Amino acid sequence: EVSSKCFLQVTGMHEWQLLFYTISFCSVASLMLLATIFASCGKPIMTLTCFNTWFVLPVLIVLVVLSWTVVSLMGVVGVMGADFCSGGPSPGSPDVSTLKLLDQVYS
Repeated sequence: EVSSKCFLQVTGMHEWQLLFYTISFCSVASLMLLATIFASCGKPIMTLTCFNTWFVLPVLIVLVVLSWTVVSLMGVVGVMGADFCSGGPSPGSPDVSTLKLLDQVYS
């Protein structure tokens, strides 16, 4: 069984980085949801609406762009890694090399 602590050690991430990223996304979503609920009830809070428009929405856009960039880079690196795999003994496939690499990382 692979634990999240093992994953964090393998990727080099610290727990506080993952928590900061997760809490940031949850906070932004909660503030946007709160403003939407108040506005749909016909009682918008102008301070919250202004805060969401000028601060929360730009932060959300930056976080989404950053997330897509990281995911895209991980995809490109994954494809490049699969191209450079030897595939094991002839005739091999990249699947064998990828599985061996995962076994080494998680064992």
